[in-house]
Amino acid sequence: MDLFSDSKSFSNRNECIDYITSNDLDDDGDRIKTRILLVISKEAAEAIAPIICQLEQISFIYVLDNKPYDENDLTYDTKYIQNRFRGKYHDPNLLYKKIADDVGHLEQYNLPMTVYSLSSSKETSVHSLDHELATFLWSHILIYALIKMDSPQAKVDMLDECRQS
Repeated sequence: MDLFSDSKSFSNRNECIDYITSNDLDDDGDRIKTRILLVISKEAAEAIAPIICQLEQISFIYVLDNKPYDENDLTYDTKYIQNRFRGKYHDPNLLYKKIADDVGHLEQYNLPMTVYSLSSSKETSVHSLDHELATFLWSHILIYALIKMDSPQAKVDMLDECRQS
């Protein structure tokens, strides 16, 4: 798997931000969930951190810095940045390994799916939940089975089979 087959490089921060924010709609105008792993320099991180912390498309932020440790190093005070900040790296090989681990984690644990449509449901009392309860329980069993599957290909095969039914 080539992790960087869809990589983009920018030298202008406005072009980078425009690219990130323009990729949230597909050709039909529907919102898509784009996951961006952003690798930036220390200087760029200091300049655009207040802007990028508001962009939901960014899953993780990595800082690549060729300089040794500085006591005035980057600090991320806001909880939002801390959750996305994956570290400061001096060695590109360590950065690549961390990105590979994070991509594997995203592929394994973040399965976008809709099992039960709220728009097609109607309000019912607690006494008439027989069919709805069965649907609810089966949907949770399906989600549990998908999460517990070790092989990504098995997940794809199972979802394809469900779509054909």
